[in-house]
Amino acid sequence: MPWRRGRAAFRSPRFLAEDSDMRVPLRRSALLAFALSTTWFALAANAADIPPRMKAIVMGATKQPSRTVLLDGIPFQSIGPFSSHPYLLWRADPTLPVEFARTHEGGAAWLMRSAEVLGLEGYELVFDQETQWLGEEVWVYGLFVNGVRILDAKVELHWKGGELEGVVNALPGDVQSVELPPAFLSPEREWTYWSRRDPPQVWLELGWIEREIGAQGEVTRIVDDEGVHLTRIRPPELAAAPTDFTFTEWPTGNFPDQIGVDNQNNIWFSQPNAPGNSLTKFDPVTQQFTTNSVSPGSGPDGMKVDPLNRVWSGCYYSGQLAEWRISTSTLNLIPVPYAPSNPAIPLFSRSTHVWVTDHQNNRISEWDPNTNTWLSSIVMPTPNCWVVEGTEDSSRQTMYFSEYNSSQLGRKPWVGPVTDIVLPVGGCAFPVYYRSRVFYSNWNTDRMGVYNVVTGGIVEFSYPVAGEVGGPICKTKNGLIAVGTRNVGYIMVFDTSVGQFTAYKIPTAFAGLKDGITADKNNAIWFTETGVNKLGRLVLP
Repeated sequence: MPWRRGRAAFRSPRFLAEDSDMRVPLRRSALLAFALSTTWFALAANAADIPPRMKAIVMGATKQPSRTVLLDGIPFQSIGPFSSHPYLLWRADPTLPVEFARTHEGGAAWLMRSAEVLGLEGYELVFDQETQWLGEEVWVYGLFVNGVRILDAKVELHWKGGELEGVVNALPGDVQSVELPPAFLSPEREWTYWSRRDPPQVWLELGWIEREIGAQGEVTRIVDDEGVHLTRIRPPELAAAPTDFTFTEWPTGNFPDQIGVDNQNNIWFSQPNAPGNSLTKFDPVTQQFTTNSVSPGSGPDGMKVDPLNRVWSGCYYSGQLAEWRISTSTLNLIPVPYAPSNPAIPLFSRSTHVWVTDHQNNRISEWDPNTNTWLSSIVMPTPNCWVVEGTEDSSRQTMYFSEYNSSQLGRKPWVGPVTDIVLPVGGCAFPVYYRSRVFYSNWNTDRMGVYNVVTGGIVEFSYPVAGEVGGPICKTKNGLIAVGTRNVGYIMVFDTSVGQFTAYKIPTAFAGLKDGITADKNNAIWFTETGVNKLGRLVLP
């Protein structure tokens, strides 16, 4: 019989709340926890065989180390970037039957038979809703402990053509302890467990949710006796889709990736995969493409155009920083100063230096083009953080680097070490700085985060369309923030003066946005539709 939304009796046989203290002491050091998780998963090769729909769930999924685990005796391949437990799982052999009753109740029971593997011991699964991801059905279950929901924790069953394709096991991290509730919880409050984080370690603290409705929409605050720990704003429902805009799309060839604009308002984008391996220019006036090979370099991944009309790109597979001089059409390949290396996304600093991230090797490196010298190569303080991309507060001579695996921002002053800023769980993806705030997209949630560099406060803004998750982000010349989303596919334009989004649906559904979005000098928003090999432009009124 179909399940009703609400509490369920599917729990593992062992509970976390067994200690006489108010918290269960499971504490380990952060370094040990990450060492255990990365060693456990590194026993197998990188995850190159993920089904396309599942691959899009995790940033850099095919480059993350994988491991085979058994769910109810059936082998699943898995990756676990956020904790010592598998996060994304897909069937190792789709011909082997996965046997359970095809009901919400049956799915929960099947998951709990593998509670130890999934890290679900001590939790209860509660069916929440049916939704969709890239056009296919998803069952979403919430997690409870001690009768209280854990904020943002969930498990998803992903289906394709009526068959189970995979599992998303979104725990908040490696739980070290759970605060025991008092004997009586007032029913007048909406109780929740929120995560006090020291990635990958998590301490579940008891709090409650306060809600209010105002001009900005619904404001939600996570509160306990210490005060407010997190604020989220969900804007009002859209009265009608906007109509005063223009989308245009052009076919590009294989795998357009990151994108930028030069001084002549030409559009540049990287094409890291063969056939391609190029930095490609698009002239919006003549509508002509010009490809510029980086060979013998390989895999131009992230890409930025600097104010001096140089295109910078990390050659992911050949271990080089590529410099393309637009004025002379000349290529300079600069080997990075360490090995192994997979340089990815550059950042041009107002210091005139170029920084480049390396996701897989957990580094950021500084190149001085004035002296043709590598000045530093820094290992990030959080192991396996998957450092993605940087943005700069030039007035304070400080850069901020997004860390996907650890959901953090790495703060790096021009002079001084990297210090980590812990964010809410969400998979911090791409950052952009504007007026004392770092706006960042979350790869795994339907919310954009805003970090105030002066006060340290964090506010999250929900997208106005359900089911959309974050992707690339940019700022326009007139102070709008644009985020490309990765389910059906929208450009969400955030007005920083009023704190609200407007959603613009991309004409090609499921366009597979990934890393690329930028704005030209006329405030047109350009983006790469990586999944369908197109270049897109949104012109606002």
